[in-house]
Amino acid sequence: MHISHSNNQAYLSLKYKPVLGNNRIILYGRTPNQSNKESHKSIRLIHEAVDSYRLMADDWEHKFAAIFNEIRLYFKTKDEIIDLLNYFIYNLDLQMSQTSKEYLEIWKNEVLPHLHESVKYFETTEQIQHRLLLALQTFSNRIAALRQERNYHQLLKEVRKYMEEHYYNPDLSLDYLSEKFQLNAKYLSQLFKEQFGENFLDFLSMVRVEHAKHLLLNTKSSIQEIGDKVGYTNAVTFRRVFRRMEGISPADFRKLKPKRITSGGVPD
Repeated sequence: MHISHSNNQAYLSLKYKPVLGNNRIILYGRTPNQSNKESHKSIRLIHEAVDSYRLMADDWEHKFAAIFNEIRLYFKTKDEIIDLLNYFIYNLDLQMSQTSKEYLEIWKNEVLPHLHESVKYFETTEQIQHRLLLALQTFSNRIAALRQERNYHQLLKEVRKYMEEHYYNPDLSLDYLSEKFQLNAKYLSQLFKEQFGENFLDFLSMVRVEHAKHLLLNTKSSIQEIGDKVGYTNAVTFRRVFRRMEGISPADFRKLKPKRITSGGVPD
């Protein structure tokens, strides 16, 4: 009878191994029970951590760590830890289900299964804390990258619109735009190429030449005046860019202008 009672005590004590760690002597009398007050505090800490993580606030890792500090403080058994962490994951999943479809797909397919798997197989609180933290950090970084990419997409649309509306500014350049939009010039060039499939200079040249073609066909302005109106203060540069884009000079392009037909069917 005494042996059976001792075995039960040993079994119950081993439940605290995740908190106490390996290579430690666990005394049965040192395994306290958790009060309702402590349970409520643990649940409150979980909700605070989940809310902070949902918002991707700067303090979410600190609040996540507070959950495990509470676990270690009150020597929860492994079953209690599992229940608590499953509750944590459940609330996380509940909050993530309200995010965008793109984020939710990553969460459901890549993150949530890993969280559940981690809770199933662990030996110490340090181990499970590290695994869950790593999974949550990875997802957080992924979301941050996607949000930054989305922000850059909108920013690049604004850059292109600005170029289309201010093509005539001879100072328009990568350096000019990088200062205006607060983005490194080299990085801006890279993003522009990735987003629109052509480099910055080719796009600017195309916009300017299109406006120049309209002026060549519809005005009597000189070649130099037209070049100046579309942002080329140097006539030689204007002619060189125009020929590169169109295959002929501005003067030859102007000669291609079709003659206007009069009401009698005779060209002017």
